[in-house]
Amino acid sequence: MADPSIVTFWGMARLAELKSAKISGPLSPKTGVTPQDAIGLERCTVIKPHNAKTAKPGEIQRLKLVQVRRSGLAPVQAVERRIAQTKRASDSLFGFETPQGRHHLTKRRVNEILMAAWHGKELGREGLS
Repeated sequence: MADPSIVTFWGMARLAELKSAKISGPLSPKTGVTPQDAIGLERCTVIKPHNAKTAKPGEIQRLKLVQVRRSGLAPVQAVERRIAQTKRASDSLFGFETPQGRHHLTKRRVNEILMAAWHGKELGREGLS
């Protein structure tokens, strides 16, 4: 959850714009963010989330992420880590591998993770510090 959170913060986006509609399996074109939707340039990375709520009808929103040096919250490095975790160009950029195959972050799963963290239920912790 750290990498998508970093990207949404620096890209001024919504977490929902980076999630997938389905939990696993191959992504249909333009239904989730894949490595193909992340373009690395000299001093920034551009992500093109499909169906972004804040985009004009018929347009694809572009999230421009600039290099932030000497920070654990560097957005370009977060995207690079996510790309390194994918095996295929059609994999969800913000997903993870399991023994059963690739799982995508869905709105429901993101909400569950965040609610658990906010209420101190993740990994048996009492609260966040």
